Amino acid sequence: MLGRAASGLGALQCRVVSSEAAQVAVAYEARGVQGVLAPGQTGHGPDPAHPRVSRWDDRISIDLGHVDELTRFAVMVRSTGGTLVTTTATDARIDVELGGEGLDLALTGHVVHGCLVLRAEGRTLSGSLRDATTAYGYDDVAWAAPDTPLPPHHTHPHEGISR
Repeated sequence: MLGRAASGLGALQCRVVSSEAAQVAVAYEARGVQGVLAPGQTGHGPDPAHPRVSRWDDRISIDLGHVDELTRFAVMVRSTGGTLVTTTATDARIDVELGGEGLDLALTGHVVHGCLVLRAEGRTLSGSLRDATTAYGYDDVAWAAPDTPLPPHHTHPHEGISR
């Protein structure tokens, strides 16, 4: 667990160290909005004006300066092995070995009484990204395809329901 000072300082950086290419996704709940930033999508959640969670290439960044707006997140990696390396501005570090088969739920984070609690999950999941995120309670996300989430507050053309 990161204390209150470390939980609110700088950014939590997650990156994959591997000899092979990796695909990194992050599911998050921030400001009452659930979303997923998936491979092929460079972006910020819950929206570009309030980037609390960011994803690019094989990296995830969590803005700890606004940890009070974050409820939880989960980092998932599809790779052939390697390590998810997570660091903080205070040089705390968590390494999670990746299974290399399927989709790995590598790391979860929850904000509890203003402190960020990190857990190295190290679980290999079967199915799509949608299956994995739904299994962990991120069920208020609209999807264009099993591995392609839509942005938060987007209306899926076949559902007609704003998510």
